[in-house]
Amino acid sequence: MIKGRESGLSAVNGYRKRKRMFKQLLKSPNPVVNHGRRLVDSDLFPKSGLFFSPPEWLEEIDSTNAELKRRLASGYPPETGFVLAARRQKRGRGRLGNKWLTVDNRDLAFSFLWEVGADFETVGTLPMACALGICDFLASPGLEIAARCRWPNDVMTEKGKLAGILTEAFRTESRIGLIVGIGLNAAESAKRDRRIREAAAIGDFVDDCPGQEEILAKLLPFLAGRLSIWTRKGFSALKPDLESRLGNVGLPVRVRNAGGVMTGRISGLGDRGELLLDSESGTTVATSLAAIDWIEA
Repeated sequence: MIKGRESGLSAVNGYRKRKRMFKQLLKSPNPVVNHGRRLVDSDLFPKSGLFFSPPEWLEEIDSTNAELKRRLASGYPPETGFVLAARRQKRGRGRLGNKWLTVDNRDLAFSFLWEVGADFETVGTLPMACALGICDFLASPGLEIAARCRWPNDVMTEKGKLAGILTEAFRTESRIGLIVGIGLNAAESAKRDRRIREAAAIGDFVDDCPGQEEILAKLLPFLAGRLSIWTRKGFSALKPDLESRLGNVGLPVRVRNAGGVMTGRISGLGDRGELLLDSESGTTVATSLAAIDWIEA
């Protein structure tokens, strides 16, 4: 279900035009501004050459992640850094098959493509790099919202969950990477569906909440900065910042995985992004991203 998108030959031509424009942008000595839109600060990428493309906006979509999957399967797959956003997302998804509900024309729903090379061992830590970037954005001037990362893929505030991240791996004959979907609540709670009213939103903290396009334009540079570090230096370079912003540290939690239910207190993160849990018996247990089912205080 797609509205507001080119079809047929015009879609192909539009893709080729965007591809040429993106390549020209990468060759530009000043890749900060494109058609009046700020993309990323050039000093974030001294050598890597990794940039987000100017976002493509759709009026309505079932799921931005699902649409990127379809495009990867087409004859004209997007390049790494391609960003797809929707003003209205009707079938958003979260981890473990959960639904992700949004307020039409207010909340932000978008996905991007990120190639990771042949090493897939620490790919599960990429959502945490994104969560850090979102926290950086929320703390920026004009918002100044205190937020924490909830392992492995959420951004929390004192009023509740404000953003979530869903990653899905893809592999083609020549490419390995992730489709990264991000949902960020913007509309204040009073205007939200009762099913999602308990979630926090930017509008709960600021009087004049930015629109969807402005939020995305300001968020992308913060994501790019953290992803650049993650890509060039690995998870270990982000670990200190993540641990300083990790929610529920020291608090009693309950975790269920394939081995059963464990209780203890969160003590930090392992070298590969595992959650470290001090158990009641005094031992430290490392819980992998793949093993976690749910976690609650």
